[in-house]
Amino acid sequence: PDFPCLVNCLASDQACAAANQETPAVDRFVDKTRCTSCHITACAECFFDAPGRSKCVRCFPGFVGVDGAEGAFGSCVLWDHNFVLRFFLVLFGLVGLIFFVILAATCVTAYKMTWGAVIGGMMESISFEAEEIHSPQGDSLSHPLMAEQQKVNMGNSAAIHKGLMLSLMSSIKASAMRRAASGPKNLSVWGKIRSALKGMFDDRMTDLGLGLQLFFKTQIFLILVSAIVYAVASGLEDGQLFQALDDLSLCAAGNLGSANLTATYVVGGERYAAHAKKMQFMCSFLWFVLIIVSFLFHISQRQFVEEYDKHTYSAEDYTLRLQGLSTHITSEKALKLVLEHEFRCHLYGVSICYNLKRCKDPHKIHEMTEHIIEWDDLKQGWVAEEVATPKPELKRMLDQDSAELQDLLNRGELRGSGTAYVVFRTQKDLFRVSGEHRGISQDVFREKIPLNGSGAQSSDAHPQTENDGDETVTLHKDTCEPSGLRWFHMWTPQEERTRTKFLWLPLRMIVYIGIYAVVAQLFFWSMIKPWQDNFIEGVESATSVKVTAKCLLLFNFAIQTAVMIDVDEAGFVKIAQVDQITFVWNTVLLLVTNAYVFMQDCFREGVRWDLSPPNMEKEGMDAWWEWQRTSLQSVRIEKEVGTSLVNTMTEQIMMLYVLGEVANVLLPVIFFYLAIRFIFLYNTESTKKTFLGNIQNRLRVLLLKSHDRPNITAREAERAQILVPLLLWMEYTYVVIFPAMAFVTFYLVTDQNSVVCGWLFGFSVIFFIWQRYFMLWLYGKSTFDSQDSYDAFILMWGVVLSMLPPASVWWAWRLGEISEYPFVVLTMVLVYFLCLLSYTLVLRLIDAFMGARDDGIDTFGAEGDPGYEKVIE
Repeated sequence: PDFPCLVNCLASDQACAAANQETPAVDRFVDKTRCTSCHITACAECFFDAPGRSKCVRCFPGFVGVDGAEGAFGSCVLWDHNFVLRFFLVLFGLVGLIFFVILAATCVTAYKMTWGAVIGGMMESISFEAEEIHSPQGDSLSHPLMAEQQKVNMGNSAAIHKGLMLSLMSSIKASAMRRAASGPKNLSVWGKIRSALKGMFDDRMTDLGLGLQLFFKTQIFLILVSAIVYAVASGLEDGQLFQALDDLSLCAAGNLGSANLTATYVVGGERYAAHAKKMQFMCSFLWFVLIIVSFLFHISQRQFVEEYDKHTYSAEDYTLRLQGLSTHITSEKALKLVLEHEFRCHLYGVSICYNLKRCKDPHKIHEMTEHIIEWDDLKQGWVAEEVATPKPELKRMLDQDSAELQDLLNRGELRGSGTAYVVFRTQKDLFRVSGEHRGISQDVFREKIPLNGSGAQSSDAHPQTENDGDETVTLHKDTCEPSGLRWFHMWTPQEERTRTKFLWLPLRMIVYIGIYAVVAQLFFWSMIKPWQDNFIEGVESATSVKVTAKCLLLFNFAIQTAVMIDVDEAGFVKIAQVDQITFVWNTVLLLVTNAYVFMQDCFREGVRWDLSPPNMEKEGMDAWWEWQRTSLQSVRIEKEVGTSLVNTMTEQIMMLYVLGEVANVLLPVIFFYLAIRFIFLYNTESTKKTFLGNIQNRLRVLLLKSHDRPNITAREAERAQILVPLLLWMEYTYVVIFPAMAFVTFYLVTDQNSVVCGWLFGFSVIFFIWQRYFMLWLYGKSTFDSQDSYDAFILMWGVVLSMLPPASVWWAWRLGEISEYPFVVLTMVLVYFLCLLSYTLVLRLIDAFMGARDDGIDTFGAEGDPGYEKVIE
């Protein structure tokens, strides 16, 4: 339909439709001798019944006619168009209705707790006085109950508000302001204000930690890379690239003679070939530039890590890990005495990793910990007694917890996991001990620690001659940060964690990818393929396609969430390791699924990748003319692929990043706040057995672990409204995925390279500003901060960079320099893995040359080693 010059036009509709299926009508009101296109999208045959108006006789396969009688349809839509729209209308309507009901109930409750409570209290007072006047023995039973309920609600409202404030004030930036404002006690009010403002704007006052600083530097690296890629793409831009295509699509029939038509073909082919040669060179050149920049960046990151470790004191610098302890050793006091005798120094403390999975009720240990935290909050004056558990009741709970814990230890229900952490007072003692000892004999512990390790004879304790591991307890410096551990997973054996990491997780990831592939294939087969098979434009503007495509991206987001939950429940011990493995698998998932989408989009019917013309002497004139006839259609389709890639990238940025940020940061805070108020402020007796009451019970289980008291403490409200920590695995995934999408354009003849790369550059700048200067107010600090996520990213970055050299081989084949297609596929695969292996080898050499963390004592100031006690203050 885009090439009227190439069509033999006839006088009748039937002859026109037979001669050219793509222009199946004659507009008798304009020109009875020219074929033209229908005004109806996806119409295979139509007729004009009025000037400028047509009716469709027959739609293309995969489409159905609507808005008219049989043989005179007003439009053509996909066969499942109406079903899709109605399904998602009902789905989103139900979700919106549930949200509206909860929001309305919360707002009504808030109104009752403010103006409604005041007015209601006044009316109740007047009514109560009137009853007393008319009835000396008036029934005043309901009045105290209502007053008590109102008191409980007021207390709950204050606790929820306090919990939210504690949660918000624990954000990264708010914590910096609070530390800055709580400086010297003799500061004036104006001085405290100035200190708070300094904490707000001075980055040196913000405790970002190592992992977050490495990530922000990685964002700057992404800006530099995207600027280089955008500059190269802009240099490749040729405004005349598709001029021949435009000339042939806009010319009037008969205006070009055969000589001019052939010349247009030749000029267009020469432009495409010249563009392909530039791409062939620039892909290799761009890879060389980016890999040098990447190596320099990695060196700078290693230098920063080394300097950070030398001048930053952390608990990890004072801690050693013991591995292979008997699981019957459960007394930290007894273990500390033995180790102090062996190490010949005073230790700060010992922390045993208990096998909490062995307990019949592991959640009870959680409750014991929460009681200690709440008691500490009250003791420090961080929470008022009015919004906390009363001190006598809390003291009773602590005494009960102490007795239950002792009973668990005596009965052998709670045992160790074979791992413990030793905290030294000074770094000098730590490195002296680690240099003198590689392990401690199990006999030392058998002789000096009772059978069950708690000072009491256990009924099911093993004999003294039995240990649960090797004959030697080993000492390790790695994984020695207790705050970075997941204590409830310490029981998982190393063999099980290894099997999960290398067998079960990959199998489940394959299942996730397969599920997404099936859903994406169904979407492509039912929504996209009918447009492509019939060479119809406008698929991006179809309402059903747009709605379903957005839902497919939401499904992708749901798959990512499933990956995150799966890795989190896999039993890994280190928080940093969970973040690292989640990043790897989430990135692999998005790379594979996006590659699948791009392949479906690129390998369309009618596209021909070989740009070299056939040899007329060997293959004849017919083959040459066939190549000329189909080449323009192929180039047009390839141009549409470039445009589709722009749309895909913008959708990915909007849906994956923007929706991901909202769903992971803003929505939890809003949802938790509304849900907590809905549970504890809208909890009358009349709602317990209703639909709203069932929702309240579900929310209790979700947020408060089956909490059934009518009131809530500030600690419980804070825990239920806790800020989401910065998920580095998700942020690093964006740094990998979006450059990979931009590099796809270097495989296509398209004028959209600079547009896609421009989007990448714009995203990288906004990404950095948003994360660095805004989201720090809403992100909670991570429990443990490390470089592990960056290490995983820099390795995965090689997967993206290695996409460019095979593109040079690809363009060599398209230009006819390589003739065998199987050979070019094999060469591209070999070049890709050779580049990836070379990149990984150089990274390993840099790491070996730069050294590892924690290979020596930190650099201290004039006052010397501050000691562990000062570090944790």
